[in-house]
Parts: sequence; structure tokens; C-alpha cells
Amino acid sequence: KRKWTSLKAESGSVGFVGIDGLTVSADTLSVEINRSYTDAGGVETVIDYKAQSLEVKTGPGSTMTLDMDGSEGELVRATGNLHLNLFNFFSVDGSFGFEKKTSTLQVTDTRNTSKLDDDVTKDVVVDLLTIGAAGVDAFAGMNGGTADALGLELTGTSFALVLASEQTVAAGAVKRSWTSLKASAESVSFVGIEGLTVSGSGLEVEVNRGASDGTLLDYRTSKLEVLTGPGQSLTLDILASDGELTRASGALEIN
Repeated sequence: KRKWTSLKAESGSVGFVGIDGLTVSADTLSVEINRSYTDAGGVETVIDYKAQSLEVKTGPGSTMTLDMDGSEGELVRATGNLHLNLFNFFSVDGSFGFEKKTSTLQVTDTRNTSKLDDDVTKDVVVDLLTIGAAGVDAFAGMNGGTADALGLELTGTSFALVLASEQTVAAGAVKRSWTSLKASAESVSFVGIEGLTVSGSGLEVEVNRGASDGTLLDYRTSKLEVLTGPGQSLTLDILASDGELTRASGALEIN
């Protein structure tokens, strides 16, 4: 007998209560889960609600529609708007997205040739975890939110983090994993010390770290949309031809 589990949930607000000085809350929260069944032969299956959606009764005269796409494999997805304040030392406000699923990404071996063709670029099925945020304002320091604030302040920050792990590994081989990051901030500044100016604007950050065999995720022809909040996403378009990459740029002012 085979068994599958699916969940879809929405909430107007969620909060953490009971600790003075700690505020954690979220609104417009949405969660989707589609768990797979693996048979004795190792074949994994999920229910495909995109092919046939399912109306679930949620109360008198109300329903919720399950419409998760089975082609995404086993799925855990959450989005919402997060508000966090930790003792006025660290605070974050903005939208977020979290997704764990099976996906097919392009992997390029840049060690063998400088020409990117079908011989060095392969489709690889991966277990994919993405974490994203959009329009985030953050502060780390003392007296946050007051005229006496002292610390690091970020506004309009967005990021997309991709963690990918090879799903199927040949006998005796080492499982490969890859990491990519794209981030931006409208402004970053240090506040609270008279006579000291440290600020930046238009900041862009890109990171593409390879697996143990030197291969890299390649978003050249297969760009990846990472959830960053309800109805929002950020596109990763980093090229493997740039090699293993850590890059940052922007305008900086120091006085």
C-alpha cells in the first residue's frame, strides 16, 4: 500500500510571544508541502495536483485548492513577510521565500575546455534548497530604531541563496554539491558616530562555488527563479565561464 502526504496552508499573521525584548512575527504566510512515496525499487512518486487540482473543505462553505506541480518532485515551500527584532540589537523587516524540491540544473566542467558545449555542460538532477528575501531592511547594533542608534544599517536588501546536492551518485563516487548567491542592497551605512561616514549604495554581490570535482552550476541557458516572498522572485544568471566566483561591486563613501 502506497501513501502520500500533501499540505497547503495560509495565515494572515503568525507571532512568537512570551520573551521580553524578542519580537518575531510574519504575515501573508503561505506554506505548501508535497511528500513523496518511494517504492521497494527506489522509484519516488508524488501526487501531481497541476494535472488535476483537489478542492479540500476548510469549513462551512469554504474550500482550499491544492495545485502543486508534481514535476517539482518532493516539495517544501514557504513565503511570507517577516518582522524580527532581537532586543533592539538586530532587526529585519521584509519578505522571504524558502523552497526545497527536486530540480534539474545545468552543471559545467570548466577545467577541460574554455568552449562551453554539450560535452562539458550536463543536466543534473539535484535536491535543491533555495532561500530568498526581497526589499529587506536590517539593522545590527545598539539602540535600533531610535535617534541614538549605533551600528550597521541596510536598506532595500535582496538576496537569493541556492544550495544544490546531486541526487544520484554512482557507486564509489563522492556526492557533489554546489552553492550560488546573488544579493543586492540599495544602501549600506554605519550610523551613530559623529564625524565618521561609512556608506555604500548600489551594492551587488555574486558568488558561485564549485563542487569537489571543479564543476559549477551554469545559469547561462537555464536561469533559475528563486522565491523571495509572496509573488516575488530573483533571477540567478551567473555564468560558469566566469569560473569559481566571488564578486562585489558598488559605490563606497568613507570619511
